[in-house]
Amino acid sequence: MKDLIIIRGQNYYPVDIEYTLTQQIVSVVKAAVWCESSITDRGGDVSIRPCSDYDALTVLIESPRKHAHTDELFSQVKRVIGMQYELNVARVILVRKGGIPMTTR
Repeated sequence: MKDLIIIRGQNYYPVDIEYTLTQQIVSVVKAAVWCESSITDRGGDVSIRPCSDYDALTVLIESPRKHAHTDELFSQVKRVIGMQYELNVARVILVRKGGIPMTTR
């Protein structure tokens, strides 16, 4: 079973978004994308609110080198996702090469 993000009734596969980033941005070696849900614990009652129509993605990107212009790289990530998928990006987090663990898909 593959991961799935549903926003505004549309299905998005993180692996597709991650692939797009690695193909369109030279300095992105690997990416991980998710939409954060909010989890509230009120005295033992746990409430999970899934991604809604207004939520935005968090993107973790891996780069082989240190970037002097991270703001430019982050803007590029947001622009690519916005143009290709019409989704908003709330956060972009940059990690060193090897910082995103491999998973089996």
